[in-house]
Amino acid sequence: MPLRTICQAVTRFYCPRVLLIYPRLNYMRLPVQRTMMQIELTISRCKPESCRPTEAFSLAETLVTVAIIGILAAVALPSLGRVVPCSKDVIAAEVLETINLSVSKYTQIHGGELKLVAGNDASGGEEVAILRALQWVSPTEPDPGAPFMRTDYNPPISGSRSDHRLVWNGSYFELRLPGVEGTGLKVSFDGSDLKTSVVFASDFVPLSGL
Repeated sequence: MPLRTICQAVTRFYCPRVLLIYPRLNYMRLPVQRTMMQIELTISRCKPESCRPTEAFSLAETLVTVAIIGILAAVALPSLGRVVPCSKDVIAAEVLETINLSVSKYTQIHGGELKLVAGNDASGGEEVAILRALQWVSPTEPDPGAPFMRTDYNPPISGSRSDHRLVWNGSYFELRLPGVEGTGLKVSFDGSDLKTSVVFASDFVPLSGL
């Protein structure tokens, strides 16, 4: 394949599609296109006898192709490396929004009952107690809309700075990102926090012992 064809393919086909997938790389558009145009111009000026087409790739064509792929990979891989952490932040924020919406519904019925539970970054016990209150349905006088959280949601307690955690601050849950101190409900991303439904004792009292 002629080197000119390779340059044209990279300039007109591959570069626009890579930039479409990774719009942050738009700043690379002009440098890459200028380089390809300069290579194409150099080839067009060479003598016909020195530019005879061959059936296989020449060494120069192979080196140029590898160099182009290396440039695109060096620019794209760091961006790809930031996709997974950002995706986890988004999922954790959605879980946070869900549980705080449940807190809001519970508060509409029970007033400021949850605000009597003080936040404690060291234990994680209050987070579990509040979660169980949101999941409980009274067998005699069920609240309208109860349970406010799905009963098979059973996240473990975590104080690890490498985890995403939901921590009660005395009024609502807040998200602790990796690198920040705090003990609370661990946000799992593999579905391991969805288990069998919680079975409450017949004498269960929400928020008892806090």
